Amino acid sequence: MEPSPDRTRTVSRASVFVCLSLLTVPWFFRPGAFSVWDANEAFYVQTPREMVESGNWLIPTFNGHPRLNKPPLSYWVVAPWYRWFGFDPAWERRTMAAAAVGCLVLVYAVACRLWRDRRAALLAAAILGATFRFQTLGRRLLIDTLLLWWACLFLWCFLRWEESRRPLWAAAAGAAVGFGILTKGPIIGLPVSACVLWLLFAKRLRSTSRPDVVAFCVPAVLIGVSWFACLAWSHGRQPMLDFFLKENVGRYASVEFGPRRPIWYYVPVFVADAFPWSLLFLAALPAVVRYSRPSRDILGSHHRRTGLLVVWIAVIFLFFSLSLNKQEYYIAPLYPAVAVLLGGILVSRESGFPRTARLSALLLAVVLSAAAVVIVRFDLSGRLWIPWAFLAAGTAACLRGRWGRTAAFLNAGFLSAALLLPEVVEPWRPVKPLAEQIQRLAPATGRDDWVAGYFRFTAPSLRVYLDRPILELFEAEEAAAALTSDRPVFLLAEARDLETLQRLCGPRAIYVAARRPRPVLQARALRQALERRDPQHLFREVLLVTNICPPPDGADGGRLSSLGRRHSRASRAQYPAGGLSRPIESCIVRPLLNMRP
Repeated sequence: MEPSPDRTRTVSRASVFVCLSLLTVPWFFRPGAFSVWDANEAFYVQTPREMVESGNWLIPTFNGHPRLNKPPLSYWVVAPWYRWFGFDPAWERRTMAAAAVGCLVLVYAVACRLWRDRRAALLAAAILGATFRFQTLGRRLLIDTLLLWWACLFLWCFLRWEESRRPLWAAAAGAAVGFGILTKGPIIGLPVSACVLWLLFAKRLRSTSRPDVVAFCVPAVLIGVSWFACLAWSHGRQPMLDFFLKENVGRYASVEFGPRRPIWYYVPVFVADAFPWSLLFLAALPAVVRYSRPSRDILGSHHRRTGLLVVWIAVIFLFFSLSLNKQEYYIAPLYPAVAVLLGGILVSRESGFPRTARLSALLLAVVLSAAAVVIVRFDLSGRLWIPWAFLAAGTAACLRGRWGRTAAFLNAGFLSAALLLPEVVEPWRPVKPLAEQIQRLAPATGRDDWVAGYFRFTAPSLRVYLDRPILELFEAEEAAAALTSDRPVFLLAEARDLETLQRLCGPRAIYVAARRPRPVLQARALRQALERRDPQHLFREVLLVTNICPPPDGADGGRLSSLGRRHSRASRAQYPAGGLSRPIESCIVRPLLNMRP
């Protein structure tokens, strides 16, 4: 698997800089176009804000309560930007984008050290940039993107240490591990375990000197346990024990934090999230295993270390496959290793693999063709053909074995999607418009003690938009007690819970001030909609429920009365009793149901 000699130095440094710069555009382009994602991102937007406002940088808080289930480094890197430039969720996303760019640079550097080929290294960075899960992490989850950066930095420092056996590089690798612990806890130990296993398999563990081990452990321990030591000193050891035993061991050994999923769950996740590179990797897997064996390595050759990437992928994949709590983004640290391996293989002399890969790419053509039919059939957006055109061009390049063009077209597709998707996705995200509704209705009450929150509908981004403490209610009795209190209350709840609230509130009337549809992205809902031909299974209504009702006709309702009637009329006009507007039903739901044979 030696790189072709004529390709080793054909890429100049200027070309590398330009290409890597272009790969970073999708993350920095319109960082504030999407509203805050309620799945985790709201915590990493709001918690640094509360740090700056309270001046307490040791104990993270959300909604005024300590948030100790994650270490604070991901909050610390965002809070200074809020302090210097004012609060703006776009700063949190720019921090994510910077971490994602750092991952691309480190993947390029790692591939350069392994393959000694700039073309292979640049292709590896482009493959990672064109991986769907990595793209979404760079826009949604700061903590996982930052953890990925520390994992890539550790890998690069480890390779430098393995080449030179200098304690300085061992200390740098230990520092990366320490900062990884401050980012997400002991999960950074998986890459360390992979490297130790590889040293054992390659029979190089015994040659590791004691000064190198000490140089690695000292910064890892000092940096990694610094915050936990301060936490134990100020709040006792119980919060620290809860973090390690409940948030780490508990998540791994129980399904309390998520649904039970089968042991093979990450196989389809990997295929979908790294598509189409996952198909190429699976096609190349026999060659990868064969050429990463120690018996096939030439002592002292840089290709001897390609087996490290195989061990890295296997350790992460098997560890999380055995976990009882599985989330799709848990296996994100294996994508850089996959990109580095594919980058070297695709520019190598091996002629058998590209033929196999082209056969696998036919599946990509079939999937994209089906997606194009769905877009035309649903008439979702007049400009959605642009990203799909780039994806189709990438498919054609993949079928011809033009891997650099494939990565370029896929990245162009992600860039165009970043431009077009907000206008398609945002109308289906109810929290931000309902928060704006609350901000319009609350001043009309003439009182400052109003509160807002959510009931059986997780919406932590409401805290971000309202900039005041919110109610997080999951018991019906608590919600009813809030709505029957004397102060104005605004709650977000799903329509299916409205009857329960009305029954518990008794004679006290509650008023639906606004309603917004929310799609249900579940296979079960789609199956029920197709079987029963009922579009309501595909959507759920999110209501803005309040105890401030408009007064009777003829009474002096003032501003609140007129405002309430106006929103009520607009709400009924846009979302009638059926729950869905006519454009939604005619353009999306009906064509979907008509596809049933």
